[in-house]
Formats: sequence, C-alpha cells, structure tokens
Amino acid sequence: MSKQLRLIEPSPPAWRLDTETKRVGRAGIAAAREALRNSRPRYAAPRAA
Repeated sequence: MSKQLRLIEPSPPAWRLDTETKRVGRAGIAAAREALRNSRPRYAAPRAA
C-alpha cells in the first residue's frame, strides 16, 4: 500500500467541570445508588427447576 490514513492525535477537551458541579454530580450518584440499594424488587426472580 502506498497510501495510508494518518492518525490524528486526540486533543484534550476544551471544557472542564468545576469542583462544585463535580460535587453535586457525585452526591446525586450516591443518592441514586442508595435508593437502588434500599429498593425492593417488584417481581420475584423465577426459580430454577
């Protein structure tokens, strides 16, 4: 092959999340995980025969 595609180096993202946004996001994820942990299943899993 005489011609090949050139690889382009990925550039770092131009945006960053500030500390407060990260804190709020992590708190939301922790709350969602806690809610899932405390929830009861709606339907029982089928038993293997």
